[in-house]
Amino acid sequence: MKKYLAALAFLLILLMVPQKGFAAFDSDFSGGLLDKNIFVLKGSTPENSINTRSNGLTDKNINTGLRFSAYGGNADRAILESAFKEPATVSAIKLFGYNNKNKNISASVGFLNKDGEYIQVNGENFVKISLEQDGSLIEIPRTSGIYRVIIINDSKEAVSISEINLYDYGVRPLELSANAESTSVSLKWNSVAGSLGYNVERSTTTGGPYEKIASVVETTYRDLNVVYGKTYFYVITSVNDKGEGQKSNEASATPYPSEETSEVTIDIESAKDKVFLNETFTVQAVLNNATNIFAEDFNVKYDKTRFQLVKVEAADHMGLFHNGTVAEDTVRLITASLGKNYGINEKGTLVHFTFKAIGLGKGKIDVTKGKIADNGTTETTLTDVNFGKKEIEVIGGDFTNFTLKHLGFLGYNYTENKNKLTDELKNLLGSAGNVADVDLVQLTNAILANPNYDFNK
Repeated sequence: MKKYLAALAFLLILLMVPQKGFAAFDSDFSGGLLDKNIFVLKGSTPENSINTRSNGLTDKNINTGLRFSAYGGNADRAILESAFKEPATVSAIKLFGYNNKNKNISASVGFLNKDGEYIQVNGENFVKISLEQDGSLIEIPRTSGIYRVIIINDSKEAVSISEINLYDYGVRPLELSANAESTSVSLKWNSVAGSLGYNVERSTTTGGPYEKIASVVETTYRDLNVVYGKTYFYVITSVNDKGEGQKSNEASATPYPSEETSEVTIDIESAKDKVFLNETFTVQAVLNNATNIFAEDFNVKYDKTRFQLVKVEAADHMGLFHNGTVAEDTVRLITASLGKNYGINEKGTLVHFTFKAIGLGKGKIDVTKGKIADNGTTETTLTDVNFGKKEIEVIGGDFTNFTLKHLGFLGYNYTENKNKLTDELKNLLGSAGNVADVDLVQLTNAILANPNYDFNK
């Protein structure tokens, strides 16, 4: 037995593994459940255990790792193991390893419950991962109750594992970017497979604390409630029916002043310039270039051939105290700040309008009349130069020739790479990444906008 253990120990070698020549390697293994976890290298039975401990697989350094032996059938099987203090839930794996002699080599990842029994994934005890893959995310059915994760080498050759991490549904959206615009900040990020939507969080200090400012299904957002010259810091989280996932990288931007007049204005602002027929969308009435304003009285007129007004809601820290109909296409609103700490200086959102697009073509939503007041001293009647206008186009045509069969095709290819999609779907949804819930939502809006899709036939 001693001779056997010595031979096994010789095969189970812990070393620094230089990574050379790996093009297009996805080296970001951060933000997962194994951050700072220790792996133990050992045999499959207690009497044969080597118990070599290492954090080389979870140190976010691809130049370190663990090399462990082949499984020849007659020798003990080499195992890497790491434990969780609390039961974990996993829906994705990232692993990178290699074998210098044979590219057609794989490693297997397994999960154990608190009793040491295997938790099957797709009916199998192990998820087999080819070492030819580039460290990209591998999605699995969401698996819960995990107390230990193990990696085994089923091949007849030694392999090196450089990095591994496990993720729940909230794998962080990659490459969040923030671009400064005139009195706004535009955000963009990649989609996350399985996500039902995204939370947008903001801080005025790098590293937080962050405050949620929006929940969206798209992978873009324009923050309109900003003050020029002030730097804002953003993170994104993905959400599904089980909750919220990991935060994205932090991105920052400093909006700059508008080149237009610096007079106080009531403007209509929207994150979208185009909407689908039958789509429900929101716009905001925003007070700009203000100083110590606490009350507003204004009219908003909209193109009733293009838009149907669904509802009006007060913005945060604002009260909507009158919502009256002046004409079929015009509403009068009276708003006020709720407290001395919430008077509007520079810029502030007054109300959110929800509209439904009902007619193809371009239509305007305009402020047509208004008056503002400070905290009890002065009120000012505004003129045409103080009123903003917003034009939004309701689109159809090439983007609305979709029917339920297209949604069935997209559902069948859920989580698959978008390169598998037809050209017309790529034109609508893009070709980068995997098919996610946000793509199904966008295609559904296009189906609803198709005048030739008759639900009654």
